[in-house]
This record gives sequence, structure tokens and C-alpha cells, in this order.
Amino acid sequence: MATAYDPAKHYEIKVWDVEFRRDPVRTLMARIYQPQGNGPFPALLDLHGGAWNNQDRTANAPMDESLAASGLLVVAIDLRRAPEAPYPASVQDANYGVRLAQSEGARMERRSCHRWRAGEFQRRSRNRTLRHAPA
Repeated sequence: MATAYDPAKHYEIKVWDVEFRRDPVRTLMARIYQPQGNGPFPALLDLHGGAWNNQDRTANAPMDESLAASGLLVVAIDLRRAPEAPYPASVQDANYGVRLAQSEGARMERRSCHRWRAGEFQRRSRNRTLRHAPA
């Protein structure tokens, strides 16, 4: 079944935080913005800016709320930052974020269409499943 996204629609949204990864330094959280209505909704993974040195899952909250209100399931995640963990730690966190977005989409019985956030890198994949844990 194809997901028809209409940005002109407006939905009420539900917002909550979940733990998605524990690290020796801190616990990484994800903020989920879920449109309240009949899905399926496409999903968007928000990888915050901050040059890998600052900010967190709340950095783009106004944008994430607007996107969710227009009919996207948005998952905004914390990433380990350069001062606390060297590369590729943040890439591993993004990988776990993809898994979280997929599991949330499946849990909510919505088909996930992953779009990496513009400005970081952009890629679309449909019906893709990660089979291996990140290195």
C-alpha cells in the first residue's frame, strides 16, 4: 500500500521521549512526534545539527512538530558528540536511530519510508530492514 503524504493536511500530534541506547557516558534518548489519525504515515529520522559537538534531539523541535502535524512520523534522536566519543560513535547512533524509526513504524502499524534529514545527507529507502548490529 502506497503512503500518500499531503503536506496540506493538519493533524494533532502526540510527543514523547524514549530511551533508545545506553552508553557508558550517558543515556541516549529519542523524541517521537506522532500524528494522531489514520495512517499509514511516512517516517522521518531527524539527526540534529551542531557539527557533532553540541545540541540534542530538541534542537529542531518547532520543525519536527510542524512536520508531524503535516502527517509525518518524526523520530528525533540524540547523538554522541565528538567531545564525549570519537568517530564513528555518532554514525553508530544514527544506525540505531534508523532501527528505532523502523520499529516505531512497525509498532504503530504504519509503513516506514525513511528520509534522512536534508543538510546531513539525503537518501530514501522503502521496506528496508537492517539485519546486522552496527560495528
